[in-house]
Amino acid sequence: MRTRNGERAGQGHDLAQAPTVTATATAGTKRRLSCTLVLTITGALAAATTALFVFDLLPGGDGGKTARPPAATAPQPPTGTLPKEFIGTWTGSVIQSDGTPNGTMTSTVTAGGPGAYVVRTSYSVLGVLECRSKAKLTSVAGGKITLEEVTDGEKTALCTGEKATVTYSLAADGKLAFTSDDPRGGRPTATLTRTGG
Repeated sequence: MRTRNGERAGQGHDLAQAPTVTATATAGTKRRLSCTLVLTITGALAAATTALFVFDLLPGGDGGKTARPPAATAPQPPTGTLPKEFIGTWTGSVIQSDGTPNGTMTSTVTAGGPGAYVVRTSYSVLGVLECRSKAKLTSVAGGKITLEEVTDGEKTALCTGEKATVTYSLAADGKLAFTSDDPRGGRPTATLTRTGG
């Protein structure tokens, strides 16, 4: 009896343990799958991160700036350099902001960068009064240059002698549009035509 009970007990014990073993095996399989899945994801992330560093695509990298420029891109002048289209001698009639004519002006524009005096201008009224100025390049933006204008040499009687901000803008017809913020000079404007190289 004991033996049979023991056998039965043992068999019962084995049967009772079987689901546990199966459960353990199943749990072990699930753990293996989970570990495999985690390792697979970790490997993929490591590979992606390595690729980002290798190809320099992370923020703070140059983001591919070292790539060759497109073949069709025209060469641009260095930032702030005076575009060659402005270089030459330009002349035109000066008009104050209230519409009053104020003689003529002739500007000679030469090559240069920011901080250089690239424009020298003479303002003439009836060929009797002449004022001379020079202008230092402060910025270049598209087809427009901005300069700081001051008297060139000694101030002449009836010339304002004021420091002013002036602009020259390229027009579609090949002319230059001139503006000045000189209040004593009547905030003059002019349309200038090229007269020489």
